[in-house]
Order: sequence, then C-alpha cells, then structure tokens
Amino acid sequence: MRHPFLAVITAVAIGTASVPAQTAIQLQSNPSVVPLKNNSEMQKIFLDDQFDRGNNPYAKPGDPQPKALDGKLIRVNDDAREIRVHTLLDTGEITAATDYFRAALIFQHAGTSDGYLLAHILAEVAVAKGDSSALWLSAATLDRYLINIHQKQVFGTQFAAQPALDTKSPDVWSQQDFDKTTLGDALRAEFCVAPLAAQQKGLPGPPVGTGLSPCPAKDKMKAQQK
Repeated sequence: MRHPFLAVITAVAIGTASVPAQTAIQLQSNPSVVPLKNNSEMQKIFLDDQFDRGNNPYAKPGDPQPKALDGKLIRVNDDAREIRVHTLLDTGEITAATDYFRAALIFQHAGTSDGYLLAHILAEVAVAKGDSSALWLSAATLDRYLINIHQKQVFGTQFAAQPALDTKSPDVWSQQDFDKTTLGDALRAEFCVAPLAAQQKGLPGPPVGTGLSPCPAKDKMKAQQK
C-alpha cells in the first residue's frame, strides 16, 4: 500500500527534538538524567527512505524536492533498509525516541503484516519514550496491519486510490474497510486522529504541528466537551 501522505508523516519528525517533552521534564526534576543520543545512521536511513519517495522533510518552503524513484527500485531499497534497521534494533543501537519513530516509518513501508506489526510496536516504544509525534503513526500502523490481515481498520487512517475516469482527473481516494464502532472520536483524538466527520471530507494525513505540542484533534475534542 502506498499513500501520498506518507511523505507528510515525516514532517512531524522534524518537530521531534532530540530531547522529547517527557525527557525534558525529567531533566528539570533530575539533572543527572542524560537524554539518549540519536543514531546518525538511523537518521540517514530515514532520509534515504524519504528521498526515494520524492520528499525532503528538512526542505525549506519553496525548496525543490528530490525526484521520486521508480516503485520497483524503491522496493529493493526498502528491503535493504529493513534488514539494516533490524540489525540496529537487535544490537541495541536504537535507543532514542526519535530513532524508534524513524524505524517505525521504515517498517510502515514493509508491505507485509509482520512489518506493519513491527512498525506499530516501534511507534508505541517511541511514544513511551516521550515522542508524542508517534501517536498518529501508532494508530496508522495498527490500521495498516489490520487491513493487511483482512480485518477492518479502527482509526480510519488508511485510504486506497481508485483510478480516475479519465487521464486528466486525479485519482479518487476512498477509505478502506473501516469498523467505525470500535473507537469513538474521543479515543481517536488521543492518538491525534481526526474525527469521523472530518475523515469523510477527504484524505486525512497526519495532524500538522503535533511534535512536542498537544495534538489539534485532542484539543478540539476537549473544547467540544466543555
């Protein structure tokens, strides 16, 4: 499954500082706590993944984006990246929240149920280590895993492209199998996922400006409950 908003997901990684919010609080209360250092190789793997897809997450507004590679070549590169990230994980070289976030993005492109499940677990670890920008990714990877094992998604993050009726029109994106009853909007908001009504208006990518700040979906839900 390929989605155009995968590139947008990486934008939240920019807002993930080397010292997550939770860790920053720990540092204030306990100066002896030393933040974990990001892995430079994991960052390069993450950037290679994004450049292959025609996205430079660190580009400034107006800067040209790299040219996306052919899908078959991307798949070859993805397979090699997954093997290397597995090694980094197995040898304990991935420790920081941001690196777990980036590793989750790599396996979100796996194309297999095992890869999607691992991506979900990695995103959950990133959240546990204080990276709130991984909340949406945690939801998206779970949805992708469920669809891959022929179950219905529960957050509603996954869409599939339907070819347009003519070559001049853009593809039409429709929500894949979706169980709308398991989770309510309040719980979706906890994962920075847009409410059902907003999802029906089009292809919802990850929320803008999550990073270390509260997610907009959660803030909006709280406002509605007052």
